Amino acid sequence: MVGVIIRRRPAGAARQEAVPTVPTVLAVLVVLAATACAGTPSTPQGLTTTSTQKSSAGSPLAVAAVRDIGVVQHPDGPIGDGGKTAVLGDSVLWAFGDTFLPRKAADGWSMRSNTGGWAKAADPFVVRQSLEGGTDMPLPLVEYDATEAQHNTSKQAGDRDALWPVAVVATGTGTGTDTAAIFTLSLQIRPSGWTRRGVAVATISAGEPAATRTPDLVFSATEPEFDEGAVRVRPGDGTGQVTDGDWIYVFACEQTHAPDECRLAKVETGRVTERAAYTFFTGAGWSSQVADAGWVPGSAKNMSIGWNPHLHRWLAVYSKPLADQVMARTAERLEGPWTEPVTLFTGLPATDSNDYVAVWHPELGSPDGTQLRITYNRPLGNFRGEIRTVEVTLR
Repeated sequence: MVGVIIRRRPAGAARQEAVPTVPTVLAVLVVLAATACAGTPSTPQGLTTTSTQKSSAGSPLAVAAVRDIGVVQHPDGPIGDGGKTAVLGDSVLWAFGDTFLPRKAADGWSMRSNTGGWAKAADPFVVRQSLEGGTDMPLPLVEYDATEAQHNTSKQAGDRDALWPVAVVATGTGTGTDTAAIFTLSLQIRPSGWTRRGVAVATISAGEPAATRTPDLVFSATEPEFDEGAVRVRPGDGTGQVTDGDWIYVFACEQTHAPDECRLAKVETGRVTERAAYTFFTGAGWSSQVADAGWVPGSAKNMSIGWNPHLHRWLAVYSKPLADQVMARTAERLEGPWTEPVTLFTGLPATDSNDYVAVWHPELGSPDGTQLRITYNRPLGNFRGEIRTVEVTLR
């Protein structure tokens, strides 16, 4: 099993960088059964939860039980942090961030800025990876472009260009869902700090070892970073989002703009890689001009979003900044307003720093929306960590 290196980000940086170490023994797997009881949820030792809360709009969002399932398994080789997913047919695509390798790869790197893998839909938390021939060295999920590759000739972790997968969404046409788009942040990491290059969009089909990215960045460094909380909306899909076509919605968020931290864009699913096809929510309507993008009321950075049929609302899950709590908000529409946050649970305590990058995986929970599968990244100290999976049962 592989730990996760947690690196403190420089002041003003976009997010923490986390990369896995060489294989090491992690904490003992905690798998404790939890069942709902009258009035209070059943909670495993070390996990805490809020039993009853309601959103400011009165929509019931209450936790009946929390069950720690254990760590995301990766028997082939190391994984990074993050852990975004999309279900493509009977397979689950996983996308991870920076990944340290056990030794130098054939290309001279001792790390990957991103990796990925596939799991079976019937066993979604055991990830199998594409490897450098005959080794335990995972290959990149999204490759560098020419500019990024040129800077990376030094092979230095602290002076490089990185590609971090931020959101993954299924894009298959018709009734199929055998392709996905990966919204990927291109980042310049330098000794003096971190700078965004922009957002790339890569596409992948079920079972492929690597994604194919656009030759150009879809969003530049001077534009908002539209790469978070991507969801697909189609007519008749049962969501509360009224739509006249097949769309992907994606957020650009800044924690410095609290309490309304995100702006919202949408694009026809078949044109997700085309910058000119995106339009932007102004607060009252939609504009083709990114400068017109307004702030979505009640939105929060690092949300993972999906439609929840049990609540009959959109549900957004995210990690509370600099804390171990996993939070949730709801909204009738993606444009908001989003409710005040509700604490779903408090993760197992980290040895240093805090838990981070909570991800809700809507397709991996129960179809009726009462059982949520959520992963979060847990630092274990000495530059080790793990991605844990928790099942949250709603009342």
